[in-house]
Amino acid sequence: MTKYVDLFASLAAPFDKNEVKTRAQAGRQLSYITARTAMNRLDSVLGGENWWDEYFSQENSVLCRLTIRFPDGSTVTKCDAGGYAGMADQGDDDKSGYSDAFKRAAVKFGVGRYLYRDGVPDYGQEPTEAAVVQPQRQEAR
Repeated sequence: MTKYVDLFASLAAPFDKNEVKTRAQAGRQLSYITARTAMNRLDSVLGGENWWDEYFSQENSVLCRLTIRFPDGSTVTKCDAGGYAGMADQGDDDKSGYSDAFKRAAVKFGVGRYLYRDGVPDYGQEPTEAAVVQPQRQEAR
């Protein structure tokens, strides 16, 4: 069970409709948020001083390490990679990779995860019996 249920629920909360963008890709409409929208969510839920990001540029991608600090002072870091969009302007292409990596790392904390239509954990729900690993009993010999 998550120690900071309210915090994670707030990170994963749906965005206002005006914050969600759509674009056509491969014949489908995809919903997404901008990196700034994700940053605003982190700021409003955690406070600007309680999260930070680091980037590591790769040949074909960028790795973002996103760290959040909990109210007790402990931290958790989650990472993900983003790809370059292949834009003609090198600066814009670099920015696209960094933004993509940042948003993907934020999704691991629940930010905008519902937009993928795969569901979001119910942080307030007790684990189901099937989800709890039961220790196996050893037979006495």
